[in-house]
Amino acid sequence: MGAGQSRPRPTGSNFTDMFLNVSSTQIDDLNLMPVDDKINLRHCLVREVMEGNFLAPINDLLDNEVRILEIGSGLGIWCCDMASTYKTPRFTGIDMFPFDFPTAKNSNVELRHHNVLDVLPYDDLTFDYVSIRLMAIDVPDDKWLELLNECVRVLKVDGWIEVLDTDGEPSSDGPWTKIVSRAIRDHLISRKVSFNIAAKHYQNLRSLPNLSDITHESRIMKIGKWGGKIGELSAQYFRELFKVFLLLFGNQIKLNGEGIDGKIKDFIRRGRKKSIEEFLSRVEAECEIYRTYLVHHKWYVKFKAR
Repeated sequence: MGAGQSRPRPTGSNFTDMFLNVSSTQIDDLNLMPVDDKINLRHCLVREVMEGNFLAPINDLLDNEVRILEIGSGLGIWCCDMASTYKTPRFTGIDMFPFDFPTAKNSNVELRHHNVLDVLPYDDLTFDYVSIRLMAIDVPDDKWLELLNECVRVLKVDGWIEVLDTDGEPSSDGPWTKIVSRAIRDHLISRKVSFNIAAKHYQNLRSLPNLSDITHESRIMKIGKWGGKIGELSAQYFRELFKVFLLLFGNQIKLNGEGIDGKIKDFIRRGRKKSIEEFLSRVEAECEIYRTYLVHHKWYVKFKAR
């Protein structure tokens, strides 16, 4: 970072620390998308790619006065989106990062701050449906079973758990994109977080008692103009994430100085704004050439009587 410029304080959320945690000055300097807009864009992209806000067979459930819990709710966009369609259920969202929650929200939505790695602040058999969305990089490997066990504890009999995550890195990516993915992977490993926890979700769910009918579905998010409007927006979203990551941690990327690595090392050493923009333009061009995409996975499972 520049002389006299301090890095924003860690938040306790890996996603926030790595991809959102920049000052207003840095947002202006790099022409970054505001954080709220970025989070909203991610929600809209995932909703389109996954063909809705949920895949579990809970449509009939949502016509009743049931209770729904979202873990890792962020600004509460998923809860509010669901509540605007389903007026009868009560939606609760919890998140470990102290976001400023929206003051205007649906009357059947409650948002609260809570470290989801601790015991969930609810009694047994409280919720009819629990959603965990895109929490892979915020939950250490050795905490996933504890979190899922807590979800089962607060779930009512015949309730559902649904878990959404992505592959750890894009598929069909080029050499410039691989450099960023490798750097993000190494950084997450240093924080004791698996780069591809999605591959382990099935085994984790299967190891828990009283769960049945585990179903897995996947969809691909195309990145780039080759994927139509959604592809263009996803490319914009990943450009924003990569830009912040390179700003905060680009000088930590380990390269051997040869071939394409040497070119990237030269970009990183040359400075900030111009070199990062040039780097990301090459990544975007690769996405079109290689037809890069990111696989999204969902698992949903029903809780039977203890």
